[in-house]
Amino acid sequence: MAMYTYQGPLTSMTLADGRDVILTPGGQIDLPNCDVVETLQALGRLIPVEPAPAPAPAAPKPKK
Repeated sequence: MAMYTYQGPLTSMTLADGRDVILTPGGQIDLPNCDVVETLQALGRLIPVEPAPAPAPAAPKPKK
């Protein structure tokens, strides 16, 4: 599944796996790859959320 930000009117739908979801304008939601998700992406209503980069490792402390 992938995380998306929804940009459209308030919408509810039932996914192929039977899960009911409510899409709220500006909200983020985790959705599976399916036809309705691909359609909403093509319409510009679902924008993939890029995963946050991993934090950089801490610099080693200087030895005394």
